[in-house]
Amino acid sequence: MNLIKLFVAITLFYQPLSVAQDAFRGFTSEQSTISSALIRSEDGIEPISLKVSGRDSEQELSFYVGDSQKNKLVLVMAGLGGDGKGGLSNFLAIEAAKRGYTSLVLPSVFSEVFASNFSSTGYVGYVHPDIVDCIRLIRESVRLLENKLGFKFIDKKILGYSLGALTAAHLSERISKSDNISNVVLINTPVDLGYGLRVIDQFRAQKEFLSTSTIKLKLKWFLRLRKYLKRSLDIFNFTKFAEGLPSDLADKQYIIGSILSGSLRSVVLSSQERLDLGVLPQKNRKKAAKKVMFEGYFKQFLVPYYRQVEKFDYVDFNFINTESSLPAVESHLRANNNIYLFHNSDDFLLRGQEDADYLKEVFGKRLKLYNSGGHLGNVWYPEILNSVFKALSL
Repeated sequence: MNLIKLFVAITLFYQPLSVAQDAFRGFTSEQSTISSALIRSEDGIEPISLKVSGRDSEQELSFYVGDSQKNKLVLVMAGLGGDGKGGLSNFLAIEAAKRGYTSLVLPSVFSEVFASNFSSTGYVGYVHPDIVDCIRLIRESVRLLENKLGFKFIDKKILGYSLGALTAAHLSERISKSDNISNVVLINTPVDLGYGLRVIDQFRAQKEFLSTSTIKLKLKWFLRLRKYLKRSLDIFNFTKFAEGLPSDLADKQYIIGSILSGSLRSVVLSSQERLDLGVLPQKNRKKAAKKVMFEGYFKQFLVPYYRQVEKFDYVDFNFINTESSLPAVESHLRANNNIYLFHNSDDFLLRGQEDADYLKEVFGKRLKLYNSGGHLGNVWYPEILNSVFKALSL
């Protein structure tokens, strides 16, 4: 990083945080996180379809074309379960296009789309094969954009959020220099993957302590979401939406757990269609798969696959978690000054102050840590969004 870039980076990451902090002060982590469901792509802005060959059929990835910097590609890596068809991933891709970039949305490695079509094993969740498959997908997508659609990219950047940020951190270490990746921006990455997944499992388990029936809670949530999706995304409507959420903590946590686990059943079923380990019963398989928790998937499906099929006798849940979590690429993150992180200290996927201190120590001036915002609840806010893309352009 030259002196000019260093000066800009220091200026960016030491600007006052008061505006963004004030906007989200007073929201609980759960309120902010649930309200992130309001983030969506803009009406009237449709993606262009890029058809990429999958395992059995062609899959459509979404991309958007900017103008002033269309020869620079931003790879948006979706969060847990994201199929790349909407929500936050397309919102960020559109924001990149507004700033002149060409942007391509990649599905989460932990999604039915990726597991069924782009995973070499069908059993996703172990970082090393997932990264190899992800790099293969990126290279094929870039090849199609350049050779078939005429783009000539002089630079590529990665913007990952949630699990997509953790994937991006690992990918940035493994990908070749010839792939010409410059800056990488991570948003709300888990530090310890296993801890984050257990929290989501615990949130799902709040079903036993709801203040009302599951059906009534989900219906009320859906109707409120549909109402506010018709309104503009600004702090006024965000606040009104958040204030009207259930007051009971178990209710809010269950909503979050249900949202973040939305793709799990499909991933489980997809793995068994590829290679049935005999874990699920032959009857009512979908119902049985729906009951699987994240930790259960890793211990009952992923670990047995690597021990029984790949003959990796040393693999267990702790091994996969250690290899797949953020500290596994710590030395790379410390040494690479082009990797930036945006996070919230009240993100429930972090282990409180322990993880916050760890991130400060690893990223230093390249970390921007907000006091509030939960998990991805404040990424849409204009001040924060502008800072994200400034970091991406350094």
